[in-house]
Amino acid sequence: MFSSCDPYSKEDYLERYKRFIDEVSENYKTYSVEQWEYANERYARFNNEWYEKFRNQFTLEEKMRITGYQLKYNGLRAASEIGVFYDEHLKDDMEELRTKVQYYVDNRLDDDLKKFLEEVKKTSKTLYEELKKVVEEIKKETKNSSN
Repeated sequence: MFSSCDPYSKEDYLERYKRFIDEVSENYKTYSVEQWEYANERYARFNNEWYEKFRNQFTLEEKMRITGYQLKYNGLRAASEIGVFYDEHLKDDMEELRTKVQYYVDNRLDDDLKKFLEEVKKTSKTLYEELKKVVEEIKKETKNSSN
């Protein structure tokens, strides 16, 4: 990453911080645990030791830029952690699920749909017959009431 010498001016600090954030942005997806540890150490120096050195010299705009760098770094770190969590805990399960769903679609879905449609036809026929009986009873009651 960078050499470990302290920034010699506020401008040097801001330029180094920008380069650090740019480098992390370009490479965070491939960082190893050790690279993240090193990046975290650098990040801590930018936000503690080195920030304190120039704290009274920053303009409001520069403080906002530093806050932006902090937000970006933390967002990249969180994205990396989510990616690692997915790779370690979910990737295999998701691949297995995808394989099972694809197998089902390719081998069983048509048969299950046919069975489902047959059941719907049986149920609708039974429902039709029951409704027909209800209508007949209503007609009988209506005819008997009128007499």
